[in-house]
Amino acid sequence: MNIYNDAGELIFGTRLKRLSERFLISINRIYKTLDIPFEPAWFPMFFILYKYGPKSVTEIAELLDITHSAISQQATVLERKKLVQFVPSETDKRKRLLKFTTKGQKLINQVLPVWQSIKRNMRRMLDENPNSGNVLQALSEIEEISADKDIYTRVLQDLREHHFTIMDILPYSPHYEKEYKSLIFDWFIDNTETDVENQEFLNDPMAVIERKAGQITLAKPEQEIVGTVACKYHGNTHAEVLFLIVKADWRQRQIGRILLMDVLKNLRQLGFKKVTARADRKHIAALKVLRFCGFELQEMHAGNDQTLSDKTILEFSINLLVDHEIR
Repeated sequence: MNIYNDAGELIFGTRLKRLSERFLISINRIYKTLDIPFEPAWFPMFFILYKYGPKSVTEIAELLDITHSAISQQATVLERKKLVQFVPSETDKRKRLLKFTTKGQKLINQVLPVWQSIKRNMRRMLDENPNSGNVLQALSEIEEISADKDIYTRVLQDLREHHFTIMDILPYSPHYEKEYKSLIFDWFIDNTETDVENQEFLNDPMAVIERKAGQITLAKPEQEIVGTVACKYHGNTHAEVLFLIVKADWRQRQIGRILLMDVLKNLRQLGFKKVTARADRKHIAALKVLRFCGFELQEMHAGNDQTLSDKTILEFSINLLVDHEIR
């Protein structure tokens, strides 16, 4: 039995992670054995400064295609260790560039022979098997393909095509007002114990959208609106999922999951960093959707008798700055 062969492409990310961890552990052992005070995680920034000279945090982030904040945090760590320093640009005094200190330059001189040896031996390893000889080129191609159309977009498109006939995810518009309100009211009829908050999302959804106080997203497989997610904005970085509703006879087709995943992707693109949600413990389907999409339980509020047998509200949160695995 070989789980990696059996799982095939499904375990691609796990195998890359495992290989990366093994590689970094070995590289770290090399530095420690040679008594060189260098961390493998520093390599990308050190290589850029060595290869291209002083660069700003923004330029380094763009070269590595990672967030500005991640580079800024690492720069702070290296600055505290007196390995790099900020200096004004010669062409633009408002611009601050990172460059090696004398201590950093000495460290570079120590690690350069190690880098050269790693490169030589990695090439030998890759050349030992004809199938692995072009792995670096293949990785570059995968990165380019993923940047153009990532696996998230591909899977959602595939699911819509193969499971839902036609699955449109649409922003709210007055054209769908009747179906939208009918969907919500039917849900409240079946859940009479649910408190109705944020009445404006129910009675005047366009006013919410026009004021940019929130967003309402609709799921439309075939010819009818069968699901909706409404989010309220708390400033520019925090959004709250007010309700996630799917018609009862459509709940076994994963519409809630796909709808919420699409909403989270949109919120991330808009710059939101945190999304919260509240759900009654009795709403098992909603709780499963939240967990599937990466939400973590934060708090639990019991009913008036303070027992979990009564109505219990669970509060969830997800950090959009972190990539979450589907569960």
